[in-house]
Amino acid sequence: MLVDGTVALDEEGRNHESARRNVALRPAEGGGRSSAMRSMIGVGLVMLLLVAACSGGATEEATTSPATEPTVVTTTTSAPATTVSTSAAEPSSGVVEVIFDGVGCTVAGPPTVPAGTRIFFVLTNNSDIDTADLTLYVARLLDGHEFQDLLDLQAEVGGPPNYYPRQEWLVTELRDLDPEAASGVEVADNQILDVRILTEGEDAIYVGDYRLWFCAPLEVTGA
Repeated sequence: MLVDGTVALDEEGRNHESARRNVALRPAEGGGRSSAMRSMIGVGLVMLLLVAACSGGATEEATTSPATEPTVVTTTTSAPATTVSTSAAEPSSGVVEVIFDGVGCTVAGPPTVPAGTRIFFVLTNNSDIDTADLTLYVARLLDGHEFQDLLDLQAEVGGPPNYYPRQEWLVTELRDLDPEAASGVEVADNQILDVRILTEGEDAIYVGDYRLWFCAPLEVTGA
């Protein structure tokens, strides 16, 4: 019986010891769960702090004043005035304007110009005749002939604006055909520009289509 009692006590003791160990282990397991819980709480707090920081940055950015738009300044520049461009070697003495009204013509400009220079002649047509049908003439009187000789010959054929054949002693002055000679010069639709380089002597200025209108003489002096 003693033996059996000893065996029973030993068995009971072992069971008690096993139960004691299990109880001892339970707090450790609970502590592990508490540690994990604390870790999860810590991670949650960090995430909350990050969200708060981001929200604060977004709020600050949203309340930032917008950039001021740049001021645009518009500058208006006036077009330069029309000028007469001439060669430095052959300076112009001005512009001779011939005004035609369909009955006669007048000349506005200097009565005398120097030889060897570019002279700008502008025909202004104030008549009902198409400007494209008109021609401005600047011709040299040779062999001692004068402007009055032209009027006398026209009177013999019935007076102005009757046409008569050109005389051998009336020679057209040299026309400057260089496009650059008239650069910078603008004329209206009823005007004709003619650039000439004159030689010394007396010239006649006149207008014609199939008729002739003699305007005025022009004296060209030596260079």
